[in-house]
Amino acid sequence: MYFDDTNPSLTLINNTPSEDFCGMTPSEIHHLLYDGWTDRSPLRLQSPISNQTLDLIPYFRIIEEFVRIIKREQPVRLTALGFLPGKIIRELYDLRFIPDWYIDVRRAKVLRENDSAVITSAHSMAKASGLVKNIKNKLYLTKKGEQLLHSDARNHLFQEVLMAFTQKWAWGNLDGYAEAFEIQRLWGFSIHLLFQFGHSEKKVSFYSQKFLVAFPLITEQFPQRSYSNPLDDFERCYSIRTFERFFDWWGLIKTEEKKRALDWRNQPVSASPLLQDVFSFE
Repeated sequence: MYFDDTNPSLTLINNTPSEDFCGMTPSEIHHLLYDGWTDRSPLRLQSPISNQTLDLIPYFRIIEEFVRIIKREQPVRLTALGFLPGKIIRELYDLRFIPDWYIDVRRAKVLRENDSAVITSAHSMAKASGLVKNIKNKLYLTKKGEQLLHSDARNHLFQEVLMAFTQKWAWGNLDGYAEAFEIQRLWGFSIHLLFQFGHSEKKVSFYSQKFLVAFPLITEQFPQRSYSNPLDDFERCYSIRTFERFFDWWGLIKTEEKKRALDWRNQPVSASPLLQDVFSFE
């Protein structure tokens, strides 16, 4: 994919847009992979991102409110198994930033952390971001968390949360598929695909197929199973991790109303206005 060589012909290949990469060059793909948070990456965060935009990013708002709750309640005593207490889970869920069909249809009065993938990840993400810490099974706000809760630090807080979400916390923690960490490492390429094709509604399977053309060896990470096959498992895994738990949670796509859990491969999506309010390509 990328050839680090002084040979002029290889340099030309590295810097020639590729149809397989939907117009990106091998060099740009390399920088997305290895220099994603440096000036060498073609993908950038808008600077600054307005408070109005940040208010519309559901997952960021959950993390922000979670950290505020920890500040208000600290120390927060976890359960014997290290989970959040029901009171905090209910408060977070009732903010309705990312509703869950299964929780709503059950109308459960008492929630456990494992009932919500969003809240499970928010707990882990707040720690991965260095915003809260666990001391003897109690959660405390860190000095970093205190500093980033200031209203003038929201852009910095957003960057820290996004960086932790894409680099420090494994998306595969919430599903039973193969590790396939390249799906997460190449999140910037998926953003590129959404920039390229998200102007009109397309099924998520359209994007998983584009990703597979660019990185065909990824199916080798999915074992053959009696009830499935590597290609199907990759497409399901990619659609859940990238589109449901990244793009949808972060408000980067528009989707039809999701009444219940479904096969995200068949979900029609398009880019939301937030995509260009948060990211740009250079």
